[in-house]
Amino acid sequence: MQPAMSSPDVAFAAAPIGKRLLAFSGRTDLSPAFRAIALDLLRHPMAATAGGVGALSRRAGVSPATVSRFARALGFAGHAQLRGEIGQALQRLLNPGHEPIDRPVEKLRARTGSAARAHAAVAESLQATAGNVAAAIDNLRAAGLDRLAADLRRARRVYVMGFGLSAHLAGLLALALEPFLPQVIEVVTWGGSELAAGRLLDIGPRDLLIVISLPRYSTEAARLTGFARARRTRVLAITDSPAAPVARLANHVLVAPARHPVLPGSQSAAVVAIEALATALMVASRTHVGKARRLTAATAAYLSAADDSAS
Repeated sequence: MQPAMSSPDVAFAAAPIGKRLLAFSGRTDLSPAFRAIALDLLRHPMAATAGGVGALSRRAGVSPATVSRFARALGFAGHAQLRGEIGQALQRLLNPGHEPIDRPVEKLRARTGSAARAHAAVAESLQATAGNVAAAIDNLRAAGLDRLAADLRRARRVYVMGFGLSAHLAGLLALALEPFLPQVIEVVTWGGSELAAGRLLDIGPRDLLIVISLPRYSTEAARLTGFARARRTRVLAITDSPAAPVARLANHVLVAPARHPVLPGSQSAAVVAIEALATALMVASRTHVGKARRLTAATAAYLSAADDSAS
């Protein structure tokens, strides 16, 4: 089993785009601004795929126009193409080769047939989960969760969307956000893709869409995310790779690795990302203390007294 990569910057530096950035940053005639951008991309490749020109310019301490000139100097048409190249490199490092649709069946077959194989599979599962969570924590530390919380608070409406195995994760996130935001709309509840599309009809520039998409990827998630972007809606994606279909459409990406030795994908890291995002929102304003108090009072009658021990 390939271990989860908790330090993608190390492996990224050995990838073709990483070597290209290293060589570029070592040029003696390079301006301090260009060198700062190159070093930031090498140190934070995950963050480079998660944000736009503005996020990179803030981290490197340069102007957005300088970032665009840097991308062209490196041989790309612009920042978007450079960002895509970095994302593809990380995809190859994080998940070499896309799994065929029947790959989970083959993984299961290879780990059944004896008690020893079953025991090893459980051990692999625990190791994969721990690795995915560790990698997600590293990614979240550089994700700018405070800015994402500010985006949530500024949005007129927050839409949360996930299909298939990601649907219940979207429900978990919606439940966590609802007490602290004016309006949270869960896109996929009942009625399938047709009604999900209908719930997005009024989405616009003042709204925010959070899309959760883990393997196996839903084509509907990408299609409806594209619809939201066409309406100039900001998009936050929670997915397992910077090269996932929805990641390429998002303004910001929280990477939650989903490798698993038996299951089609692991959801543990996505839960970590959801809890971190909800926490960032809750602590973003002192007014949320009052909301939390009212929520506790409203639900107290329905909770066991034993719950007090967990607080």
